[in-house]
Amino acid sequence: MTEPNSFSSIRQYAEHSKASAIEDLLRDISSQAQELFERKANEYSSSWRILRQEAITDQVWIKAYRIRSIQESNEQKVRGEDNSIESEFIGILNYSIMACIQLSTKDTDIDWPADICIAEYAYHRSNIEDLREMKNSDYGASWMDMRLESITDMILSKLLRVKEMQAKGTHGESEPVINSFKDIFNYAVFALAHMWFDKTYK
Repeated sequence: MTEPNSFSSIRQYAEHSKASAIEDLLRDISSQAQELFERKANEYSSSWRILRQEAITDQVWIKAYRIRSIQESNEQKVRGEDNSIESEFIGILNYSIMACIQLSTKDTDIDWPADICIAEYAYHRSNIEDLREMKNSDYGASWMDMRLESITDMILSKLLRVKEMQAKGTHGESEPVINSFKDIFNYAVFALAHMWFDKTYK
């Protein structure tokens, strides 16, 4: 069996680990994001419910574009745990779930108790994870062979499409807006998995 410090890629790690290792890793990443969401829900309740779709999209765009800028310049001037690239990807995860909730609910009441916010988050997260497992099966987990820069660009590409649909007042027939945010969530999880591997084995 390959020694842990000799893994050259996350795919090689997956090939030499138990069958569920990668999915366990991806779910653990999602759990960390959910834990942060739950802490904020208990502190701020449903303040994010006031955000319109455009505002949520812009928040995700700002985070993704900052990541790309840091990747391109290889320089990060604002530092600290809350300003790390990892924290930006975590933020993308949580804003993507917020977008899915806002797009799927017909409830106009913005004052939700924390337990409802958390339950909605868990429901959408579960659906997204089920979708990811099916896509990983169909595509052979091709994300493992993507570079971090490519994943960032895919997120920005999805956001450009969402922004265009929002500007036109359409919801997307071939790919609904909510599906774009589901994909963005999963791309962010993949990015964090790559970053975990780089920190652990490189």
